Formats: sequence, C-alpha cells, structure tokens
Amino acid sequence: MRVTQSTIGAQVAATLQNAMAALGQRQSHISSGRRVDLPSDDPPAFAQALVLHSAQAASDQYRRNLGLVRGSLQTTETVLRTLLETATQAKEAALGGAAGSTDTNGRKDMATTVNGLLEDLVATANARDPSGKFLFGGQESTTAPYTVTRDVNGAITAVTVNPRGIDGTTPAELANGVTLGTSISGTGVFGAATDPSYAFGVLIRLRDALATDNAPGAEATLSDLTTVIERVTSSTTEVGTRLGWISRLEQRLDDESVADTASLSRVEDLDMVKAVQEFQQAQTTFEAALSSSARLLQLSLANFLR
Repeated sequence: MRVTQSTIGAQVAATLQNAMAALGQRQSHISSGRRVDLPSDDPPAFAQALVLHSAQAASDQYRRNLGLVRGSLQTTETVLRTLLETATQAKEAALGGAAGSTDTNGRKDMATTVNGLLEDLVATANARDPSGKFLFGGQESTTAPYTVTRDVNGAITAVTVNPRGIDGTTPAELANGVTLGTSISGTGVFGAATDPSYAFGVLIRLRDALATDNAPGAEATLSDLTTVIERVTSSTTEVGTRLGWISRLEQRLDDESVADTASLSRVEDLDMVKAVQEFQQAQTTFEAALSSSARLLQLSLANFLR
C-alpha cells in the first residue's frame, strides 16, 4: 500500500495528540492532587469514589438533621424545666392554701400568684423551637396547641386544645433507616383536657379555691399537681434520653466520616512523587514525539519534492 503524504501527516498528528493528552492528563492530576478525575482515569476507582462521595453527602445531610432536632429538643428541655418549676410553685401554693394557719387574705394573695403561674403555663405550653414551630403542637406545628377563654376581667377560665390534634410528631431521618420524633406529646406533658390532672384545669381550680378562701378545695388539687409534676419529670427524662441518643449518633457519624475520608483518600489522592516522575516521563515522550515527527515530515517533504 502506498503511503501518501496525508497518511504520514495523520500519523504524526495522532502521535503528537496522544503524547500531548498523556502529558495534559498528568499535569491535570498534579494540579488537582487527585489521580482519579474522570472515569477513564480508573473506572473501578472512579465508581468507588462516587459511592464514597454519596455517603459523605448523606452524612452531611444527617448532620444537618441532627442539628435541627438537637436544637428543638434542647429548647424543649429548657421549657420543661420551666414547667416543672411552675408546677412545683403551684403545689407549694396549694400546700399553703390548705394549711389552717393561712388566713383569707393570705389565700387571696396566693390566688394572685397562681393566676400568674397559670398565665406562665399557657405561654410556656405555646413555646416555639428555634425554627418557629410550636414545641407541643405535634404535626400541627404551625398552629398554637392551646388557646384560652377569659372572663370579663381577663382571667383565664378555660384552656382549649387545638382540635386538629397535638400528639402526632414529624419524624426526622438521622441516619440510614433511623428516624426520631422531633417533638414531645402535649398530652403527655399537660394531660388530656378531660383528665382531672389536666395541668391548666388544675391551676384554674386551685386559683379559684384560693380566691374564695376554700382550703379543702386547695388541698384537693395536691394529688393532681403531683401527677402534673410526674408527667413533666417523665417528659424531661424522655428528652434527655433522646439528646443522649443524638450525641451517640453524632459520634457514630463522625467515626464513619473519618473512615470514608480515609477510603476516599486511598482511592483518589495522588502519589505526588510518582506523579512528578510520570509527568517528566510524559514530557520527555512528548518532546521525543515532536522531534521525531519533525524529522519524519522533513524526509517526507524531501521525497515529495524529488
């Protein structure tokens, strides 16, 4: 087969292109610090790197979810401490009002105190987390879980639960296949509206008993106030348990992240010493290809002219 001038030119161009591509690839690797940038660099390693990058992205999302849930639960924990203090003060007022040594004026003063505790209780029950969601609103987290009815003097006479419910929860995915409720049941903290130990109802009864100098009525609230305190204490323990679980999960994610980063480094990172040597070899090869191509083209041109 006759070798034409165009055939020689094509061969020279192909040789130079391959040498230049090899040189460019090694230069790109040195610049990025990675040996695997494209699937063609190392198909199995590239596929493994994709899996590891995906795992890291998922881990980052889980961390963000953990942060949101942690913030909500920490706020809930603080609110529950306030509720516990409120319920404890109400019980102290009930004990004082039930005592025979307390006179009418003393009970009226205590009624004023309990009325303030009731206002605090309602405000705390409608507290929000850092994202603005109601802590005890369940899935209806954008609607206040509790609303009040007042008399002509502005005193609370009833506290009504959101009819759409306050006990559902929105689960957050904190790890692969692992979810956790982001809220505490309002009913679990304050009791059902029909229950004698419904926290708001108990404080209303206590306030009214004290205001009317009704010592037996004040004493009758003691058992229900104990139940209120027990519920708040139990809820506080539950929140503490969840926070501890979140801390352990964060540690697990940290450990997995370290392992994934190490694996990714083994797959992607460049052996710089070896890479520089390969770059120099590719550069030498490219320069040799340039030199030989130039001689070949000169000979071909000379033959053509003859």
